Amino acid sequence: MAIFLQTDSGEVQHFVVSQADLQYKRAILLDEVISVRIDKVELKPASIIFYQSIYRNLPNHGTTETDNSQLLSSTKIVIACVQNLVKPEPMSNDEIGSDKPDTAATTPPMRPIRVPKKLRVTIEQAIDEQVNGQQ
Repeated sequence: MAIFLQTDSGEVQHFVVSQADLQYKRAILLDEVISVRIDKVELKPASIIFYQSIYRNLPNHGTTETDNSQLLSSTKIVIACVQNLVKPEPMSNDEIGSDKPDTAATTPPMRPIRVPKKLRVTIEQAIDEQVNGQQ
């Protein structure tokens, strides 16, 4: 059974990556063990922004964890909450192989929608727990 996120009105929603900004600092080697940390999360009405850092873990020589890692890159990932507007319609035998124009090509395939309240509340609670746990 597939489970999809739903809008507050019950329609199926999706998240898509709408922006990815990567700032290269140092090379990441093949098969290297790295750590990806989420530094900050911003909730917008129709999107979620993740700020991440990627670190190489260096051998421990009696130093703290922050002294024991090397920044490899930092990223800003924006995921947008969207609703699919294209409804698949069965094709008749007459339409298969015809030169009839494709209406899906002229219809916007998806539109931005608000992040559903239930999901927003869950994310806000997780952020609060993380922030309060670090204090």
